[in-house]
Amino acid sequence: MAVNLGWLARKIVRNCPRFEIRRFAAATGNCSTVLTSVASEITESACLDLCLDTPGCRGAAYDGNASVCTVYDCGDTFTDSDSVFYQRICVEDCERNVTQTCINCLISPDCQMPFELTHYVGIGSDCLAQCNSSDDCSVSLYLRSSSRCYVYNCSRLSLNWGGIAYRKTFNADCPRFEIRRFAAATGNCSTVLTSVASEITESACLDLCLDTPGCRGAAYDGNASVCTVYDCGDTLTDSDSVFYRRLCVQDCERNVTQTCINCLTSPDCQMPFELTHYVGIGSDCLAQCNSSDDCSVSSYLSSYSRCLSYNCSRLSLNWGGIAYRKTCNADCPRFEIRRFAASTGNCSTVLTSVASEIIESACLDLCLDTPGCRGASYDGNASVCNVFDCGDT
Repeated sequence: MAVNLGWLARKIVRNCPRFEIRRFAAATGNCSTVLTSVASEITESACLDLCLDTPGCRGAAYDGNASVCTVYDCGDTFTDSDSVFYQRICVEDCERNVTQTCINCLISPDCQMPFELTHYVGIGSDCLAQCNSSDDCSVSLYLRSSSRCYVYNCSRLSLNWGGIAYRKTFNADCPRFEIRRFAAATGNCSTVLTSVASEITESACLDLCLDTPGCRGAAYDGNASVCTVYDCGDTLTDSDSVFYRRLCVQDCERNVTQTCINCLTSPDCQMPFELTHYVGIGSDCLAQCNSSDDCSVSSYLSSYSRCLSYNCSRLSLNWGGIAYRKTCNADCPRFEIRRFAASTGNCSTVLTSVASEIIESACLDLCLDTPGCRGASYDGNASVCNVFDCGDT
């Protein structure tokens, strides 16, 4: 008989049919009611098995020295160096009918291989439609640079500047967002929304944040395997932890056109989804972009009379090109860009900044979407972007 090791289903009594398990070392139960117990000759895995077959079980303590298993009606614990404790957390089997869009994301390496891969997907919405067509899809990943769509039965995410992840969830809060990862940092917020105190991985901690309404930050202590989910993204230094900040992105109507003279689309973007030869003038190229809801930038190459339409807003420099870029920012609609190596901003006002996990083209993109931006500095070693109100260097 063929066995699928990708998932495991277990027939049990119909009590708490969907759950997670946490294992606490050096802990035992702190509950008033003992549901059942076995006083000798039982292994740790058999103790957990006994809990799962016992109606009402929410925790089980196993004393390895005495081979004793005690099954409880709660998951509360206190310290006991001779025991381990399993906490059983019931999970609501809710309908994941909400789509979260994570900009600049990838699937976590903790996930399995994709069960579907499509080459030459034109735009991100096609990749989302591919996920929506499958009941097994938890996340679909669109890679702009290669125009590929990967479909996964795993919801965990990681960072990548250039990918877009469409994630199914039941949490309608903050549906469009970016993530920042800060090494050696933890949360500095007054409200803890939820926490998991043992046996959790870093990617599962971020996953917990994304499924928790109101989450704007999550701290993960790798030494203790502890995850804490917060209602804010403020941090303070902690050498034992990493911190994920969740930045909600306004899904605004991009009805403003910026004209960048001597620009082209960044190489970090995917291939164009539309290419027209022998376009007469630049305004014809702009009209081509305006005719498509999927167009973020159209690039007009005057030397070739070509128009290329992209579902990606990032720009780079090219003498002779004109880029028409859709945005929410009506400030400075027509401009040129200059790039200065070995320079940073010398301005009194920082309009916004990103302190980690950002690439150069995304830093320029942030400037173009920020009202009042006249300069942006990018530190490639630290992956830090600062957006200024002036162009002094």
